[in-house]
Amino acid sequence: MSRKVSILIYCTALLLGFGCTLASCSKDNESDPEVARLKALLLDDQGQIVFDRTGTDGLYQIGIYSLEDAHSLANIYAGEGFTGQAYTHTLEGNKGTVKVNTGDNGVYYNVSFDVVGIPSFSLDIAEGSQGGNALSILHECKICGLKWTGTFSRCPRLNDKNYHPN
Repeated sequence: MSRKVSILIYCTALLLGFGCTLASCSKDNESDPEVARLKALLLDDQGQIVFDRTGTDGLYQIGIYSLEDAHSLANIYAGEGFTGQAYTHTLEGNKGTVKVNTGDNGVYYNVSFDVVGIPSFSLDIAEGSQGGNALSILHECKICGLKWTGTFSRCPRLNDKNYHPN
């Protein structure tokens, strides 16, 4: 085999290998719809967690005015398999987990997020303003009717099609 043919074959193999590497990387970087949905629900435009901080590092809270609304909110975050008992939802493709545990002392549920692209944190879905810090601002969604206390004003169900259709 001539030297030119060998070089041509070698260069072709390198280009094919490089192209396959780029293709596999781009698939890994494509936005996962489940992660994108959680980001839209949990983070603001600057990528910050939208809920009120508590005195405990990594723990946030929202005050909700009924157990039914607290359950629906936990269901939105953890997935349709949540029944009100301790539950772990594993996102497809090893993108993370969302765990829900029942709370006590005024906390309906504690939801822990360990999801790629979202800072790890826990959220107390509490009764009214009983979950830690006093949450003084009462909000009510004009679309779905959810009532919550906290400093953020967008509805926590905003990007869920069951409560806020597009």
